[in-house]
Amino acid sequence: MKKTLHQASVTDLLAKNTTDLFEELPFPPLLTNKRYDATSVFTPENLLREARRQKGLAFGQVPSICVLDPDGDLVDYLHATGRARRHSTWACYHTTLLYCKLFTLAYS
Repeated sequence: MKKTLHQASVTDLLAKNTTDLFEELPFPPLLTNKRYDATSVFTPENLLREARRQKGLAFGQVPSICVLDPDGDLVDYLHATGRARRHSTWACYHTTLLYCKLFTLAYS
Protein backbone atom coordinates (compact mmCIF):
# COMPACT_ATOMS: atom_id res chain seq x y z
CA MET A 1 0.00 0.00 0.00
CA LYS A 2 1.32 3.42 -0.97
CA LYS A 3 1.88 5.93 1.86
CA THR A 4 0.22 9.33 1.77
CA LEU A 5 2.44 12.41 1.69
CA HIS A 6 1.71 13.06 5.37
CA GLN A 7 2.49 9.47 6.41
CA ALA A 8 5.73 9.54 4.43
CA SER A 9 6.91 12.81 5.99
CA VAL A 10 6.11 11.63 9.54
CA THR A 11 7.88 8.34 8.87
CA ASP A 12 10.92 10.19 7.53
CA LEU A 13 11.06 12.46 10.57
CA LEU A 14 10.72 9.58 13.01
CA ALA A 15 13.41 7.60 11.20
CA LYS A 16 15.94 10.37 11.92
CA ASN A 17 15.73 9.45 15.64
CA THR A 18 16.85 12.86 16.82
CA THR A 19 15.59 15.39 19.35
CA ASP A 20 15.35 17.99 16.59
CA LEU A 21 12.59 16.23 14.65
CA PHE A 22 10.53 19.33 14.03
CA GLU A 23 13.22 21.91 13.27
CA GLU A 24 12.71 21.39 9.55
CA LEU A 25 8.96 22.02 9.73
CA PRO A 26 7.67 25.59 9.39
CA PHE A 27 6.12 27.12 12.50
CA PRO A 28 2.30 27.15 12.24
CA PRO A 29 0.81 30.67 11.91
CA LEU A 30 -1.05 30.25 15.19
CA LEU A 31 2.27 30.14 17.04
CA THR A 32 4.11 32.91 15.20
CA ASN A 33 4.27 36.63 16.01
CA LYS A 34 3.37 36.16 19.67
CA ARG A 35 4.22 38.77 22.30
CA TYR A 36 4.54 36.65 25.43
CA ASP A 37 5.82 39.60 27.47
CA ALA A 38 2.75 41.74 26.66
CA THR A 39 0.03 42.25 29.25
CA SER A 40 -2.95 39.97 28.69
CA VAL A 41 -6.29 41.51 27.73
CA PHE A 42 -8.01 38.55 29.39
CA THR A 43 -8.04 40.01 32.89
CA PRO A 44 -10.75 39.03 35.39
CA GLU A 45 -12.13 42.58 35.23
CA ASN A 46 -12.45 42.52 31.44
CA LEU A 47 -13.98 39.04 31.39
CA LEU A 48 -16.57 39.94 34.03
CA ARG A 49 -17.38 43.27 32.35
CA GLU A 50 -18.05 41.49 29.04
CA ALA A 51 -20.08 38.72 30.69
CA ARG A 52 -22.21 41.35 32.45
CA ARG A 53 -22.71 43.21 29.18
CA GLN A 54 -23.65 40.05 27.27
CA LYS A 55 -26.04 38.86 30.00
CA GLY A 56 -27.50 42.32 30.66
CA LEU A 57 -26.48 42.28 34.33
CA ALA A 58 -25.87 45.23 36.59
CA PHE A 59 -22.64 45.57 38.58
CA GLY A 60 -22.99 43.96 41.99
CA GLN A 61 -21.07 42.97 45.07
CA VAL A 62 -20.44 39.41 46.18
CA PRO A 63 -21.01 38.90 49.92
CA SER A 64 -17.86 38.97 52.02
CA ILE A 65 -18.44 35.36 53.14
CA CYS A 66 -18.52 32.69 50.44
CA VAL A 67 -18.89 29.00 51.23
CA LEU A 68 -17.74 26.30 48.83
CA ASP A 69 -20.05 23.28 48.81
CA PRO A 70 -18.22 20.57 46.83
CA ASP A 71 -20.76 17.78 47.37
CA GLY A 72 -23.88 19.95 47.16
CA ASP A 73 -25.39 18.95 50.50
CA LEU A 74 -25.61 22.51 51.79
CA VAL A 75 -27.12 23.73 48.51
CA ASP A 76 -29.68 20.92 48.60
CA TYR A 77 -30.65 21.83 52.17
CA LEU A 78 -30.93 25.56 51.40
CA HIS A 79 -33.10 24.82 48.35
CA ALA A 80 -35.31 22.41 50.31
CA THR A 81 -35.90 24.97 53.05
CA GLY A 82 -36.46 27.86 50.60
CA ARG A 83 -33.47 29.84 51.85
CA ALA A 84 -31.33 29.83 48.68
CA ARG A 85 -31.73 32.38 45.90
CA ARG A 86 -29.64 32.92 42.80
CA HIS A 87 -27.32 35.88 43.12
CA SER A 88 -28.77 38.42 40.69
CA THR A 89 -25.49 39.93 39.47
CA TRP A 90 -23.29 36.82 39.25
CA ALA A 91 -21.77 37.04 35.77
CA CYS A 92 -19.99 33.69 35.45
CA TYR A 93 -21.06 31.42 32.59
CA HIS A 94 -19.92 28.18 34.23
CA THR A 95 -21.03 28.45 37.84
CA THR A 96 -24.03 29.55 39.86
CA LEU A 97 -23.74 31.66 42.98
CA LEU A 98 -26.49 31.19 45.51
CA TYR A 99 -27.33 33.77 48.13
CA CYS A 100 -28.82 33.24 51.57
CA LYS A 101 -29.12 35.09 54.84
CA LEU A 102 -28.54 33.33 58.12
CA PHE A 103 -28.43 35.14 61.45
CA THR A 104 -28.34 38.57 59.73
CA LEU A 105 -25.21 37.65 57.72
CA ALA A 106 -25.27 37.31 53.95
CA TYR A 107 -23.56 34.24 52.52
CA SER A 108 -22.92 33.07 48.99
